[in-house]
Amino acid sequence: MEPNASDKVPGSLRLWFVVHFAVDLVFALPLLLIPEWLMPLLGWSCVDPITSRLVGAALMGIGGASLLERKASAEDLPCDAQPEDHLGRKRCRRHRARAAARRPTGGLGTPGNLCSVPGPVGTLSPANAVRWNQRMESVRSRHQLIQINGLLRRLQTLPLRSTRAFVLSVATTLLHTYGYRGTGSIAYELISYHSPAFMSLDVTKVEALGQGIDSWHSVDGFARLISGPAWLEGLISDDVIHRWARSDDLWWRRAALVSTVALNMRSHGGYGDVDRTLAVCRMLVDDHEDMVVKALSWALRHLVVHDPAAVRSFLNRYEELLAARIKREVRNKLETGLKNPRRSTQ
Repeated sequence: MEPNASDKVPGSLRLWFVVHFAVDLVFALPLLLIPEWLMPLLGWSCVDPITSRLVGAALMGIGGASLLERKASAEDLPCDAQPEDHLGRKRCRRHRARAAARRPTGGLGTPGNLCSVPGPVGTLSPANAVRWNQRMESVRSRHQLIQINGLLRRLQTLPLRSTRAFVLSVATTLLHTYGYRGTGSIAYELISYHSPAFMSLDVTKVEALGQGIDSWHSVDGFARLISGPAWLEGLISDDVIHRWARSDDLWWRRAALVSTVALNMRSHGGYGDVDRTLAVCRMLVDDHEDMVVKALSWALRHLVVHDPAAVRSFLNRYEELLAARIKREVRNKLETGLKNPRRSTQ
């Protein structure tokens, strides 16, 4: 069947894809191989070889994507490169998905976000990887950043063990590109729900995923979804958590405490590990940083359902060292089952 005129891709556009690849290659190779020679020529007096090589690798990847997609059909091209139909409308899949999202639909899987974009997911060919990269690159505003959640839900269904490196790469790219405030919990969920990727974690990968945590929500997302479950599964050792508990960085100390929650949360496979939980709590019993105090209270309250006597004994033993908040909240949990029970109005 002869394609419509609107479906044809101009030859000049395909040529520009090749030119784009060539220009990226010209800069990428010197950045990868001889950054100390190239960067001074560009006016940089202080050269960081690692950063320069990372930029070179990024340019190589972007240029490679252009080269791979130079023979794609019009429908597979990015939206900005799409030809217009007779009504002047763009014809890419993402625009059609957004238009469908504005129509009333019902049930799960409605096309309300980027995850509704059709396409093969079960295999990880270079073309598929390029398409995922293009969809990731389409996220430009905060509104679109919310839509990335649906895209990652599809990635979480990737079944092949060979995709674990790809999933880890996507999660790391999200963290480094958009920051922990933007996509931290989404990136951690992506790894957490993709079993091969999660089970490939070790102490080096876990700590790399935690680099830059600097707020309660980034710490809690990291500890609840990555470090705590990894500790529970034996992917990292007690010594690693204890090292975090002795850290000068309060956020890593909080991460050590929040990681104990995974040991005691039944809904997530926790079986109640009194010894390991209290060992971390003892290391931080006299730490009165507010974020650490709240995390210590949290850790003890999750242990209450497994061994209330051990928690009560811990409170009595360290009565003089524990912050007032910890003693109040944990005792409330022991006596009423609630952190902050409602006061009687009578």
